Amino acid sequence: MTQRSADVSVHSPPMRLRNARLVFHALLLSTLALAGCSSMERIDARISRVLNDRSGGIDARPPRVAPSGVPGMERQRLYEREPGTTNPPAESLTFDAADPSRDVLERLQSFGEVTGEPVEIGIVEALRTAQTSAREYIFAEEEYILAVIRLLIERHLWGPRFFNDTTLQAGFDSLDGRYTTALSVINEFRATQRLPYGGELEARHVTQAAQQLIDIAGGEYTQSSQLILSANIPLLRDSGLIAQEQLIQSNRDVIYAARNFERFRRSLLVSIADDYFDLVARLGVIRNLKTQVYNFEELFKKRQAEVDAEREPAFEAQNVEQRLLDAQASLESSRENYRLALDRFKVRLGLPIETHLVITPDALSLPDPSISPGEAARLATIYRLDFQNTRDRVTDARRGVKNSKNQLLPDLDLFASASLSTDSDPNESSRPNYDLDDTDYAVGVTFGLPLDREIDRLNLRSSQIGLYRSERDFDERRDLIILEARGAVREIERARNDLRLRDLAVQINRRRLQEFAINIRFGQVNTQDLLDAQADQLQLENSLEDAKRALRISILQYLLSTGQLRVDADGTLIPLPGMNLEVIRADDPELARPFGEFVPPENEGGLFGTQSE
Repeated sequence: MTQRSADVSVHSPPMRLRNARLVFHALLLSTLALAGCSSMERIDARISRVLNDRSGGIDARPPRVAPSGVPGMERQRLYEREPGTTNPPAESLTFDAADPSRDVLERLQSFGEVTGEPVEIGIVEALRTAQTSAREYIFAEEEYILAVIRLLIERHLWGPRFFNDTTLQAGFDSLDGRYTTALSVINEFRATQRLPYGGELEARHVTQAAQQLIDIAGGEYTQSSQLILSANIPLLRDSGLIAQEQLIQSNRDVIYAARNFERFRRSLLVSIADDYFDLVARLGVIRNLKTQVYNFEELFKKRQAEVDAEREPAFEAQNVEQRLLDAQASLESSRENYRLALDRFKVRLGLPIETHLVITPDALSLPDPSISPGEAARLATIYRLDFQNTRDRVTDARRGVKNSKNQLLPDLDLFASASLSTDSDPNESSRPNYDLDDTDYAVGVTFGLPLDREIDRLNLRSSQIGLYRSERDFDERRDLIILEARGAVREIERARNDLRLRDLAVQINRRRLQEFAINIRFGQVNTQDLLDAQADQLQLENSLEDAKRALRISILQYLLSTGQLRVDADGTLIPLPGMNLEVIRADDPELARPFGEFVPPENEGGLFGTQSE
């Protein structure tokens, strides 16, 4: 390795001290630069600021920044090439046969027992919990956060970037069979800056120190510095706002992500409300079945007493008993379906499956909107956040076509550089002394003929097709949103009419059963007529519960489809001006105890009575 000669001895303490100080400073600078990049708290703070800025524009709740780190795992498992599989042979397994004479009903009920402190949850608590711990909500938050992270990465690329590289190397040169050994330290500090309309500026400071360890004529120490400024600016291809394409798109993607996240929060409210009211409707079905079982039990006692007194044939009691058994089977089936639906609801809310969750039946009082289908469609095309994303992506596609055309231009790049150096002087002080009269300059232009632009022409055609598809998607999306908004208005009127008719049918059949309850004591009612009326009442009551649920959801769906649904930061519904929102807690005790025995209302002996004739 060739070095410039110097008059200073290798044993000069100041020179050796200066060399050691240079190595120490270079390594310290590199260490600090690396450590600065590991501050996750600073990263999370920047993410939170962007989230607050973007979410505030659409009144969306900014998502929470996920905690740093991942769940722990044994280090050895991370690098296992062949992870273990648990799959024992059949002879190692056991199967215990159940006792055929077991009490199946008691065993089934024991499976549904839940221990622990009961957690009551109504419609408001369900909505709040869903937007706190639901896995799908957390996933949507993370998608939003990832879009912000991509933006921050792109922003960082457009800011001044600093790099520091320190190289420590030993060189061995041979001359006439004798070796010269030198130890050198090279530190290069660079700063780069992208230009807004294409190109880049760069400044480099290179410091080199060398110490001859074994030399033919004795050791020597040298040190030199160099400052280099350079610029590269495109004038045709890649020139203009195309240089900021990634930054522009990243900013727009964060806006899209904010809209998608808020749209998801609104959709989640409607979906969770639908699941909740489905559970409430199931509770109503269980209550109706328990009432039916109780009434059949009372009727069976009465008919059996009449058969024992030889006033009625035996098949009259047998018919009632058969219906009673069917009703008991339906009741247990409905209870089991409710347990399964409740467990699924826990999973969706992100609650532990072992949670003793108790649904408190609430009714959401929402007024019907007074609006025409045409007006609803107009509002949807203005307020729907997902439709705004579809519209703005057409703009992205048009910008993509323009950028693709830019790539067909020839290359014409301007470059310039300036270099200032110091001599390899062992007596150089800690402050380099640059001679401005000894500065090297370079400037030039590079022109590249567009001889091979086939791929770029194909990319242009691809982007044009993408634009056509985006425009068609926009037209289709607009038509579908209009249809959805119009359908939502019609669905409210249909649901309201259906509720009115079903409520009327329930009232009519109740009066029918009341007449049966009066006439049964005088033997003026046929048993089959009673059974049919009771079956009709069960079906009508269940249909009424479904109609109530359908009307509530249709109003929420209307608000969602027209982009007027607003969700508070805690996940609850924000009523619009003129919307009187009220949560009504049901006062029917039977809804709160789906697995308990039926308790008839006080001073009543069931629909068919228990008094002796």
